[in-house]
Amino acid sequence: MRVHAAGTVGFVVRAQRSDFPGDAEDGMFDRARRLGSAALDRGYRETGQNVTRVPDPSDAQRTLDTWWEVSFEKTVSSLEEAVDEVRFALSLEKAASR
Repeated sequence: MRVHAAGTVGFVVRAQRSDFPGDAEDGMFDRARRLGSAALDRGYRETGQNVTRVPDPSDAQRTLDTWWEVSFEKTVSSLEEAVDEVRFALSLEKAASR
């Protein structure tokens, strides 16, 4: 969850490789993107996608998991609107599940 002074509210959703070991990369982004689909109807837009490696804290060369993340943002014009959008964004699932 992000709220910027410039008047935007944003959030990130993800699909984790450990939950979907056989899916192709595009499928992972699609799973994450579906979590944010309700936001599109409220005026959010997709602002990016990213693959994040989750390293083992005891061995940085070892990867514990990989997250496929999709970011969404909406421009807001008032503090009240920002609060409403934060409430909405907090209500969404942020990680795809099996």
